[in-house]
Amino acid sequence: MFRCFLDKKTELQSQSGMTLVITLLLMLALTLMASAITLVVNSHSDLTSSVTQKPLAMDAADTCVDLAVEWIQTPAGKTWLGATEVAGATEDNDYYGIGANQDLAAVGQPLNKRTLVADTAKSTGDTRSDKFKNRATKATCTSVQVTVVKKTSAEAGETGVGAEAGTDADYDSVASSISSTYTIEIVSEGIFDTITNADGTAIDQTQWTQNSSNARIEVVLTYQL
Repeated sequence: MFRCFLDKKTELQSQSGMTLVITLLLMLALTLMASAITLVVNSHSDLTSSVTQKPLAMDAADTCVDLAVEWIQTPAGKTWLGATEVAGATEDNDYYGIGANQDLAAVGQPLNKRTLVADTAKSTGDTRSDKFKNRATKATCTSVQVTVVKKTSAEAGETGVGAEAGTDADYDSVASSISSTYTIEIVSEGIFDTITNADGTAIDQTQWTQNSSNARIEVVLTYQL
């Protein structure tokens, strides 16, 4: 009788030990599942935030492209274009090559640290909310590279032709000027909610957050001077 009682007690202790092991395994499995779900949720959250803020970074880059085109038409831009020569331009490559390059977002340049705040203001009165202004301030461009990739010249502006014979003293003279056509590449990099260096020309990768975003826009245009 006493021996049977010992056997039953030993069997109960063995079963109790197996229950503990199974419970620990289940807890481990549930912990791993919870960790995996948390990781996936955080990853999707970061991706969603980045995609949501992407349009603001693109707006900043697009705005700086427009401002670069405006700068090209200013006296400073025209002087810069007129002085450029395109290296490596031959008939074989359709006169494409590498010409003058300028970063309009560099220190001392007109688009350095340019944000969307000024470019989204109304012409009369500023009724924008502080929240909107705060977001627009975080959208800027770190680089606006303007490069001349092609330059062709042709005679233009002929005068003294078409007047009736004998009525114009310089009828036979032809005064012509040289007109140049430029193919210009503009590459603009816009950012949103991203900390940069003191010059505003490079992203501080260590400060990148889930709300940060960047965009790059490339435009090729033709301008005649």
